[in-house]
Amino acid sequence: MLYGELLVPVAGGPEESDVLGLIADFTKDLAVNVTLYYCAPDPKDMLMISADGFVAGVGATLVENLEKTTEEIWQRITKTATSFPQFSLERATGSIDIILPERAVISDLLVVSGKCASGKCNLSNGFEETLLEARVPALVIKENASKSADNIAIAWDGSSQAARAVKAALPFLKRAKYVTILQITGDAAVTGSIIYEPEVLQKVLAKHEIKADILTQSQNGNATGAILLNLCEKIAADVLVSGAYGHSRAREFVFGGTSRSLLKSETGPNLIISH
Repeated sequence: MLYGELLVPVAGGPEESDVLGLIADFTKDLAVNVTLYYCAPDPKDMLMISADGFVAGVGATLVENLEKTTEEIWQRITKTATSFPQFSLERATGSIDIILPERAVISDLLVVSGKCASGKCNLSNGFEETLLEARVPALVIKENASKSADNIAIAWDGSSQAARAVKAALPFLKRAKYVTILQITGDAAVTGSIIYEPEVLQKVLAKHEIKADILTQSQNGNATGAILLNLCEKIAADVLVSGAYGHSRAREFVFGGTSRSLLKSETGPNLIISH
């Protein structure tokens, strides 16, 4: 077994069955434990305690409604999961921004849809917190991308983020038929790292019995994200392995331009990313 556990946050939405179907197809040859993880909101978080110890806020009726809705969501998730008996179910209570990173750090990979990774669903904040703050690597499976992982590209810039992404992707890289190291040279390229040269990574991968080709392209003033997506299209890459770059600004996570381009692209390959 190459991975021990892949963790998939779920919310019981109408499109979730389709997303789980994509995940099932993509991971079917890995013989890995996949855990569907639901973070139920805690009604206590909606209450405020006054200085005198009195409970104020939403009131008992709204709390009861929240609990009822939460149970309905859990029932939908449980029903959807019956179509995927190979997946296990797990439930926790609390804010997804806090609970998901705490749970995900003991998993091998967080797995989310492209919609979630691009900030378009209610799981997106938990994904960003888990990726950027807890530094849990993530597999992003896009709706229109390949269901295969035979052809993998690596966006290599010698950074620790890119190195962590490669380590997280090793089980996929070992099974791939083709691996290509992509490097953008010139302009914004950072060459200070002692592992910047793609030949360094190529030699390390060879120690894992992974044969990798190298493809470089000059930046020439173009955006790195656009170049990477074009190169992936050129070589028909199924998966792009990349560092994820971003920072927290007053509790709002801001992805760098390249990471944002890769995450928001609807036509690009699936991603394995790490911060």
